[in-house]
Amino acid sequence: MTSPEAGAAAAAASPAGAELGPSAPAGGVSGAPREPAVPAAGRSGSSTEPARSRWQRIADVIEMPENPETQIYGTITAGALLAAEADRHETFWQVGGSVALALIVVWFAHAYATGVAARMHSGQGRPVHNLARGMMHELALLRGAFVPLFVLLLAGACGASLVTAETAALISAALLLVVLELLVGLRSSLRPTEIVVQVVFSGLIGLSVLALRVIVH
Repeated sequence: MTSPEAGAAAAAASPAGAELGPSAPAGGVSGAPREPAVPAAGRSGSSTEPARSRWQRIADVIEMPENPETQIYGTITAGALLAAEADRHETFWQVGGSVALALIVVWFAHAYATGVAARMHSGQGRPVHNLARGMMHELALLRGAFVPLFVLLLAGACGASLVTAETAALISAALLLVVLELLVGLRSSLRPTEIVVQVVFSGLIGLSVLALRVIVH
């Protein structure tokens, strides 16, 4: 290669060499500051979160209802209707049928009210669509009322008297309220004293349904 050609080749190769800079060791760029080591706990970001107890983990696994407020309302309503209707009828099917019919009316009324409220807020006149959505949303009311009615009919099928079956249904409604409140407290990571207060409050609501039976009769 002639001297001019060699000079041109050297000139073409020199910028690349300048960009690359001096050769660096295999471990990294020479002279570059090293990043401080980050502890594993700092990278996870969860070291400050307290460990959950066994009961809290169990509560996390249990699936909670999508509409818990309506389901709780259904449980209380079913208990109140059972307390008020038992002495007016002579058979289990009469008591269960009258309570179930009243609950269906309450469910439809809630669904209708939900649909009207949706139309008021949206300004769209779709009454059938909103009513159907409200009926699906308020199905939790009937699910909440299922346990007391099931206990009533099961006790009757096992040979219990109407009074005994009614009492068992009311107790099941009160226990369901306590269990739901306990699950909510455990999932919320409340302190034991706060959970006790909430459970006692739900138990008082259940006892008020039992007291309604005594007052009415």
